[in-house]
Amino acid sequence: MKNTILYSIYLLLVSSLCYSQIPQDYPFKVIINETGNVFITGEISGDIFTSKYNSSLIPIWNNVYSNPGIDRGMDITVDSYSFVYVTGYISNQTTGKKNIFTIKYDNSSFGDTIWTKSFGDINFDDQAFGVTRDAFGDIYITGYITNKNSKKNIKILKYAWDNGNLIWQATYDNPQYYGDDIGTSILTDDNFVYVLGTTYNGPLYNGDIIQLTYNANTPYLEDSLTYQRKGIETPTSFVISQLSRSVTSKSRTSLTSMTDNQTNPSNKDFLILTFKGSEFIWGKKFSGPGNLDDVPTSCAVSDSGLFITGYSYSKPSNSDFATIKYKLYENGNYGWTDTAIRYFDYNGGKDKGSSVKIYSPDNSIYISGTSEHASNGFILRKYYQINGGGSIITRWERVHIPENIKQLQYQNMKRASVIEIDSLGFIYQINYMWDDTYNYYEIVKYDSDGNELFSVDNIEVHLERDNIEKNEKMSINDLMNYPNPFNPSTVISYKLSNEGFVSLKVFDMMGREIKNLVNEKQLSGSYNVNFDAANLTSGVYFYKLILNGIAQVTKQMFLIK
Repeated sequence: MKNTILYSIYLLLVSSLCYSQIPQDYPFKVIINETGNVFITGEISGDIFTSKYNSSLIPIWNNVYSNPGIDRGMDITVDSYSFVYVTGYISNQTTGKKNIFTIKYDNSSFGDTIWTKSFGDINFDDQAFGVTRDAFGDIYITGYITNKNSKKNIKILKYAWDNGNLIWQATYDNPQYYGDDIGTSILTDDNFVYVLGTTYNGPLYNGDIIQLTYNANTPYLEDSLTYQRKGIETPTSFVISQLSRSVTSKSRTSLTSMTDNQTNPSNKDFLILTFKGSEFIWGKKFSGPGNLDDVPTSCAVSDSGLFITGYSYSKPSNSDFATIKYKLYENGNYGWTDTAIRYFDYNGGKDKGSSVKIYSPDNSIYISGTSEHASNGFILRKYYQINGGGSIITRWERVHIPENIKQLQYQNMKRASVIEIDSLGFIYQINYMWDDTYNYYEIVKYDSDGNELFSVDNIEVHLERDNIEKNEKMSINDLMNYPNPFNPSTVISYKLSNEGFVSLKVFDMMGREIKNLVNEKQLSGSYNVNFDAANLTSGVYFYKLILNGIAQVTKQMFLIK
């Protein structure tokens, strides 16, 4: 089943790094809750957008926060009380500077906005990159604020979940050096808050990894730990690797980061670190046999293993997936006895791993990424650990090429693929393609045997939009239905700018066509069409308006009996 989301999203890069597959550059953030609902945030035409889809990848709601300037949702979390929290930034209407911005949505059939909070100085740029929540539902944000000397300081905010009131705030400015400090990720174990970021530590150590630990109840900085290494480090992934529920003992955290190769600083290596508050537990560096770029992109944890994936260049024209298992409690020793590093090459060319996820119930490992010689498509591999997790075998591999990929001029686009897994073991492969003008996404759902179940994307929408603009086709405006919710009938109205052949179809939650209300050529003007649902059950339905064979708009309506 395929459902096309009618979005047109433009790129706003988080960093200026030249590496095409590090998470800071990804144009969207997608999460999956335990029941398989999908949530995505990002930017649409300069505004923050947030959407929810059900486990069949059918849209439930879409919310766009309209504001002058360029705004973007950077991170998203969902609580067990059916609320969605998005953080990112918006542009100040007076000065154009960015402010930290957080939105709470009702995770119902409508996605109504409950509250919004803006934070920052109207004269300086301030941005948020990460959001998390504790067991009580309260929300924690990290990013940076810009001080009066135009330098960045790490910022942490705690908001009350119910009304968005600011509970506490904290700012970190490296006391030894005058430079930029930026928070990139945030985690909590309910008693403590862990902030990952980078800090300027002098001209030789101008981008060191730093972890800050705060008491969850106060803005008191419990401790900080800086991993001092020459060159620049760029964090790419952050996890709690040993959870503590104690009010006195902190959790262990693990992270991956790009780091400068000490022999040739223009090349990058893997850097893997494990901390416990201010205690450094162990660190590992990985440099591939080519002594070229080695870029870690993702980490995951299960039992006593820490799994890292990324890509490693053996020569300038060839890179391979590189996946490593480390033993958390044995000083970071390699975890597989049959191979230290699991490489994957798809017929030569550039293969780039960008996501790893562990499904503990069946001891499976999923790796996803992109492959140049798979028609520039996306790879999903399932591995299985045997011999007590000491060795690894391949279960299956899937090559996925988006349906409309041959029509895209995207060979020079950046690409990445991210995996999420729900509580039933279904796999969601989220594929991204983007450049300075466009960005595309596709979400593909698989079962544990690698069978493709559903997919949704915005690729076709871009193609249709470009075709309409190129040929100056007619457009459809003011598509809506009233009343909504309704019982048992509603009127769908729309306006045509020019004449054309119009189809107006109604679908149920599973994507099955219920009725074709209009199927004829119509002149320009306004139209009203009655839809009677007396023989249908309560629920969410969708209506799609198609003009000259090109899908224009899809909207939802709610039948409540």
